[in-house]
Amino acid sequence: MRKFFTAMFLVAISLTVWSQGPNEGTYREKEVFRNSDVVFRQIDEHTWEGNGHLMANESLYLIEGNDRAILLDAGTKIPGLKKIVEGITSKPVTLIATHVHPDHTGSAIHEFPCLYLNAADTVNIPGIMPDYTGELRFLKDGETIDLGGRTIEVVFTPGHTPGSTTFIDKEKKYGFSGDAFGSGNLLIFTDVATVMNTCHRMSRYMQENGITVLYPGHYFGMNLETPQRVKDIATLCADILSGKRKGVKPERPSLNLDLVVSDFGVRLNYNESMINPVKETQNMTKEELMRKAIELSVRNVAEGGGPFGAVIARNGEIIAVGTNRVTAEHDPTAHAEISAIRAAGQKLGTFDLSGCEIFTSCEPCPMCLGAIYWAHLDRMYYGNNKNDAAAIGFDDAFIYEELDLKPEERRLKSEVLLPEEAIKAFQDWESKTDKIAY
Repeated sequence: MRKFFTAMFLVAISLTVWSQGPNEGTYREKEVFRNSDVVFRQIDEHTWEGNGHLMANESLYLIEGNDRAILLDAGTKIPGLKKIVEGITSKPVTLIATHVHPDHTGSAIHEFPCLYLNAADTVNIPGIMPDYTGELRFLKDGETIDLGGRTIEVVFTPGHTPGSTTFIDKEKKYGFSGDAFGSGNLLIFTDVATVMNTCHRMSRYMQENGITVLYPGHYFGMNLETPQRVKDIATLCADILSGKRKGVKPERPSLNLDLVVSDFGVRLNYNESMINPVKETQNMTKEELMRKAIELSVRNVAEGGGPFGAVIARNGEIIAVGTNRVTAEHDPTAHAEISAIRAAGQKLGTFDLSGCEIFTSCEPCPMCLGAIYWAHLDRMYYGNNKNDAAAIGFDDAFIYEELDLKPEERRLKSEVLLPEEAIKAFQDWESKTDKIAY
């Protein structure tokens, strides 16, 4: 089944990509290795670019520091890849995926004991690399990879896939973007708005850090991604969403991507559902509502937020959704459940959410549990539990333990101050005849 899926994927994509054959690009880089499966060329003293021959010059990049090296992607089918790169660099090599697709996480991944990737792309693992037996480790948006005298920054750039990721060398003013910006031919497997938001983010990032080019996932020697290219993709996406541009039907659509917009030397492939990806929200089962919460949590990770999502529904209809925006909004209270409760209250015009249920991707923390009670929600469903959360660094156990202690025994020191003045507001409230109790 996996072989069938991969074959269909590669055949379908090949109908929409460039007509060039293997390694037919025009390269300035010096060739340092060639066999029947891959060609490696040297970008600079400590950086190499490789091209497979099975899927439009699928590209992989070897990036070396003083202490170690990373290999971005593994091509489609490159036997002996690990030995090949070890013949180019003397440093130990770690494999990292820009995204999970068969032309980037092909058979050579099995030569490596560990694979780093964006967790949002684990949704693609069952169909593309289900038999990988090595260890999977997950990247974090904004983290830096220290190679010794050289650092690479991780930037999540969802759109092509939920977990597409770009890697930036700030000192050298360039990066490696996989298929995030399409190499001139962007296939959108999420939605148009996500691509647009990613382009806006990357455009700002490139400007702020002076990044001049991004090496793409299908490099032909003349198709580097520039800041202008990223802006152009954002413009096309905005025009699609506003209705200014209408996609045309290609002669041979790929993988249900039956609409194409082309301009500025770039082509976007998408379908109608990706313009307005909001799914039917009425008469949903509790399993569908939970899957929506899980989908939100996965997408939020890809977009730089925490791994939590929540849905509030009434009679099977989605009222509001929320994701964890703590770091994005610099708000420690912006947990998914509280974000959803706030949105639901605004939509319904009430603080009392009786009659509604909440579906959250993880068992709520004490703060969110308190908010759920205060909102008078009828029922709560959750996916991961608090032990799962603790295992990845979100441990709320100490808060529960603190609540059981007397105030003077808690870690957070507290002191009663001016109670005789503070009581005035309570007295006023108690005597108020037109108060709204909650």
